[in-house]
Parts: sequence; C-alpha cells; structure tokens
Amino acid sequence: MMGGTTLARLISELRAAVSDGDEENQVIRTVHRFGYAFSAHAVEDDGRPAEVSGCAIRWGSQLVPLASGENVGDRRIDGKEILYVARVARRALPAEHRHRKRQCADRRGGELDEDTGEIIARYDSGMKSAGSRVPWAVASLAIALTLGAAIIHAQQQVWNGGYGYTAPRFPTATTFGKGFNFCRLMFQSNRREKRGWDTDYPGADINFSIRLAELTKTRVSMIDASEDGEPDHVVVRATDPALFQCPFVLVEDGGGAHFSDQEVIQLREYLLKGGFLFASDYWGARAGRQWEQEIGRVLPLERYPIVDIPNDHPIWRTQFEVDHVPQMPSIQSWRRTGGSTSERGFDSDVVHTRGIADDHGRLMVLMIHNSDIPDGWEREAADPEYFYLFSPNAYSVGIDIMMYAMTH
Repeated sequence: MMGGTTLARLISELRAAVSDGDEENQVIRTVHRFGYAFSAHAVEDDGRPAEVSGCAIRWGSQLVPLASGENVGDRRIDGKEILYVARVARRALPAEHRHRKRQCADRRGGELDEDTGEIIARYDSGMKSAGSRVPWAVASLAIALTLGAAIIHAQQQVWNGGYGYTAPRFPTATTFGKGFNFCRLMFQSNRREKRGWDTDYPGADINFSIRLAELTKTRVSMIDASEDGEPDHVVVRATDPALFQCPFVLVEDGGGAHFSDQEVIQLREYLLKGGFLFASDYWGARAGRQWEQEIGRVLPLERYPIVDIPNDHPIWRTQFEVDHVPQMPSIQSWRRTGGSTSERGFDSDVVHTRGIADDHGRLMVLMIHNSDIPDGWEREAADPEYFYLFSPNAYSVGIDIMMYAMTH
C-alpha cells in the first residue's frame, strides 16, 4: 500500500511518460472520490495476429495490457491507494458500497454484474499484447487491498452507531476460557472531556471483535453461536479479579481519569504480570498531563518512563504495515468542523504515540494522544465517507496493537 503523495507522483510520471497532458488526460483520468482510471482506447496493431480481450494503455511504442476489472486505482477511506479488484459478492456489500461500485463501473465504461459483483469493462477486442513487463510505475499501482477488501467482505452484523447510555456488561463465571474477550476498563473521572470510560461503548468493542475474528485467526468468544451472535465483550473494574483474565484492556477518555489507591495497586500488578493497556481518545495538553499523572501513579515514571514509540517499532508490523499513526476525530467532531481531524484545534494538532515498557523491554502501556482510534471502529457503518477516511486505518492500528499484546 502507498500514501496519496506517492501515488500522485507516480501518476504524474506515468502521464508524462505517455504524453497525457493535464488538460486532456485521455489515458489516465482522475475519477472523483475513487482515484484514477486507465482510459486508453483499445487499438489494433496490424501484423500481430494474437488478440487479447481487455484494456491497455500505451507506454511509448508499447501496449501494456491491463486485466479487466483491475484497471482502476481506488482511493479508499484510509487515504491509501490500491488497484481496484472487483470481485466481492453482491450480497456482502451494503447498499452504499453497491452504489459506489456501480458508479465506478459506469465511469469506466463498464457494467456491474448483479450476481457476482464483478465490474466488467466494455472495450473493443482486437487489442494486441505487447508481450513485455509492466513498467515499474504501473506495477506500483497494482497493490491488492488487504484490510479494506476484507472489511467489505464482512458478513457479521456490525454496530450501526447510536447515542445514549448502554449498561455495562460485566463478566460472569462463564465468560472467559472460550476465546478472545474484548475488555474495557471502567474508572472514575474527576472531569470529562467526553463521556468518560464508556466513550464509544459498546459499538467500538463489538465491531473490533468482529473484525479481529475476520481479519486474523483469533477465535473470538461469542454470547451465542447464531449467525447474528454478538461478541462477548466485557467491562472490568481495576479492582475486579476478572481483570487478570484480560490480555488487553482499553481506556477511553482517560484524560479525566482518577484512580483510587487500590486501583493503582491492582493495575500495577496486572501490567507487571503480563497485562496490556491501550489508551486512546484523550485530547489536548490538559488531558495529556492528567493521564500521564495517573498512569505515573500506576507505574512510577522514575522506573518506568514514558517514551515515544517510533514508526519502526515492531508493534506496527505485527499484522499490518502501519507507517504512521494517523489522527482520527470522532464522527461528531469531524462533521461539526467540516472535516478537521483535530478535536481541540491547535491544542491537539499533533498525534503523540507513547508507551511504557517493563524491565525486559515489553510494552505494557500504549497511549495514542490526540487521536480517537476506537471511533473508527464504532462508526464504520454510520457514514460511508467517514468509513473510507478512517476505519481501515483504525483497524490496522488496533489489530496491530491487539496482536502485539497477545503475543508479547
């Protein structure tokens, strides 16, 4: 996968190589909200009897064949660019995705097969194969989407979003031992930036559990075995012995947290015995100071310092390649500000990714300050544009963190 800047540079070089000027763009079109489409006309080359159905672009004196259904560089919501591979069962696509596929097919001069979901390009036959390797710029575009495509394939019912209070689901005597349980930490707040411990609850917990089961081989514990069964996600208190059954615990809106002395002791024991805490969705300098003060009571900073986590840390290669941790706002903030990613303006315009390790170098705590990673999980079905911008990256980051927590 590549970033938007890299793709734009490659497209510019490719256009220059095939003399496709910015005004005409007859070979490579910019397709609004999708990316780029190869639009070269099929041509016939006398003297070459072999015919190849499909499409191609002209590269100097050569023709570069492109497979039908694989000639659109797709701009997904995560801001990454891929080659569009249109083989997704229609029944697995939400209506908005079917509409996007149909729109993309129409703009390519193709049609959407209603039974298979495959986009079939309409091009004249008689095209001749150049019989040569695809140039590097084209090859760079031919990157199969891993995360986004798998998300679209989802069959499990995901949380559609909602507002208001949902009662916490606490673990019972039969909760653990049947697979992975998503655990969220309940705590007291002496002030709130958002809702406190239950920010994005329960949607983020449900959706992340579903996607973890789909995108990895992790066996997720379910409340029941039916097709529409819900993952058995739980809320735990720091003083609850059930905390030690959780390989991972989420803290949201921790910028207002205030732990009791007993919670401090038990959280410290949990983390030093192999537990893992992920904190996200706390914004601005004040929330940052308060959270670092509270986690500093749990893990004294003179022995367990807070350090920056670089982009080349192994945690970002656990399952997916994450080249940087993006800033993600809540969907409410994103809508209210007209698309801004910083929820506190200049006070939160930089994402800080920090962690705390034990004496052996194992990360016990990962903190992403000034980014709401869980809202990309919770709100994936609430708004298609928000999904495309944030959810795939949110799952990449979250699953990398989760897999690291469960394997270290």
